[in-house]
Amino acid sequence: NNSFWGKPGAEELGRWQGGLTWEGSFPPGNFLDPLDPVDAQEGGNSRNPHKNSQPPRPPPQVPQALAALRLVLALTASQAVSAFAPPLPAAAPRRHTSSSPSSPAFRMAAAPAVCSTSLKGFLQASKTAVGGMLASPHPDKKMLLVMGNEASDCDSIVCAVVAAYGISQSIIAGVGAYDVVVPVINIPRDDLDLRQDAVLLLKEARVDPADLVFFPELSEGGVRALVERKALGLMLVDHNKLGVAQEWLAPAVVGVLDHHDDTGSYSEAAPRVVEDSVGSCSSIVAQALHGDGLDTPRTFTQRFGEDVSVLLGGALVLDTRLFKGKCAPLDARVGAALGYTVDGVPNGEATYFYDRLLHARTDVRGLTSPQKLRKDYKVWGKGAKAYGIATVPASLKAWGEDDEGFADCVVRMAAGEGLGLYLVMLTFEEEGVFRRQILVHATDKKVLDECCTHLMGGDHPAVLQASGKGSLELE
Repeated sequence: NNSFWGKPGAEELGRWQGGLTWEGSFPPGNFLDPLDPVDAQEGGNSRNPHKNSQPPRPPPQVPQALAALRLVLALTASQAVSAFAPPLPAAAPRRHTSSSPSSPAFRMAAAPAVCSTSLKGFLQASKTAVGGMLASPHPDKKMLLVMGNEASDCDSIVCAVVAAYGISQSIIAGVGAYDVVVPVINIPRDDLDLRQDAVLLLKEARVDPADLVFFPELSEGGVRALVERKALGLMLVDHNKLGVAQEWLAPAVVGVLDHHDDTGSYSEAAPRVVEDSVGSCSSIVAQALHGDGLDTPRTFTQRFGEDVSVLLGGALVLDTRLFKGKCAPLDARVGAALGYTVDGVPNGEATYFYDRLLHARTDVRGLTSPQKLRKDYKVWGKGAKAYGIATVPASLKAWGEDDEGFADCVVRMAAGEGLGLYLVMLTFEEEGVFRRQILVHATDKKVLDECCTHLMGGDHPAVLQASGKGSLELE
């Protein structure tokens, strides 16, 4: 159990393989953690080959090592933590206000050392409970859904799962009393496979997608009935305004945790934390979980389990581009608390994890053009002013080499959505430099010209923030 062993413990066990013969420190990646099921199956730690990169310590006495191993294997995880881990200072209750001065304060309870229910147990129980609530609603029971945005990238998925878990364990306070708390993934189940970075991250955290609830699987009639009875609460994570197709859920919104531009919606929600300077919404969720404990490095695993730490860490390194992109002081504190940075510099564990996740996110060679456009897609605006934005992790040149008819596919996708304006944001690296491109499609030439003129206007704020230049160049 990594809550007890920690990374040095895993290293020692790895060095004592083969009849407990001391071999010194192995090269990175050549040790096994005998208490890690992934290592036991794959012959090594797939996520982190650098766990034993610290200088070796003097070998322990063999009889003592055997006795300790036998004892720990006989204990449960919580007993092992209680018996051996030093007591952790309790996180003091803390108040956080949102970027909206008029909104209620966000209260956080002191985090316990060990959660009373495992993440897996919570996910399985919540999936079973939501079905019962919608099929046979109880007049005296209330349900809270915690849901990310319609694009459902890693950050949205992680924040929905971890925030719901924290609320269910009474770690995140101030949300209200609910009989059932359910994380909801805001895409069709089949679309999860288009997000291979999310698939990889869930696998690393040992979260089975079969235990997750996807929004299209919920009975709309059942959810609407709960909204009408005021028996449903909805917490938004990684967005602070519902999409057009889900606006009917607005009366149920009771909380918001987000890091995008504040639309000012749901000002009465509590908690309502919208901090657009933060690089990853997972940092806001981590702060809600851990409070002042963020200032104590490497304590997340002991308090919440390795699965929660892996989920938060994966979303964090991706959204902040390994702390080198948009990265606020809060992101840096969470990175240190997760053990991913040393004096503000990403360590080998964070770098290796980020590289694997980034490769999974950007490798779209096996996807068709329609799948690439569905991979990260949102609709904004209403009626005649509605428009779609898809994000594709490739350059136009690479996309064209992969599919010469990609432009026709964009036209068909826009028509299928009934949209007269459709944009594709492309992200990629060129000679080690991060770049963006924007493709604009419109059925009306006037709209197309106005949109491009707007994007290329001098000192356009969004362009200035993204590129450091005040306008785009038309190619």
